[in-house]
Amino acid sequence: MSQLHLGMSKQALTEILGKNYTISEKRMEGEKEVEVLSYRNYPYTDEFYQFIFVDGDLNEWYRDLIPSYEGTGD
Repeated sequence: MSQLHLGMSKQALTEILGKNYTISEKRMEGEKEVEVLSYRNYPYTDEFYQFIFVDGDLNEWYRDLIPSYEGTGD
């Protein structure tokens, strides 16, 4: 993660993190193409990172946690 920086290309990011990602969103905002790549943080299955590219450049990223629910003991 310390090798990542805003403004880098999708190709540069995938060279660092690998190609094991999911395209979780792709859309147009006016004339700009927005693409969101999602990486699981293995071996932790409850967290993943979202990388937001605008016109092919990394604009933002954040870590997300999948909520865990405990059973009610039914």
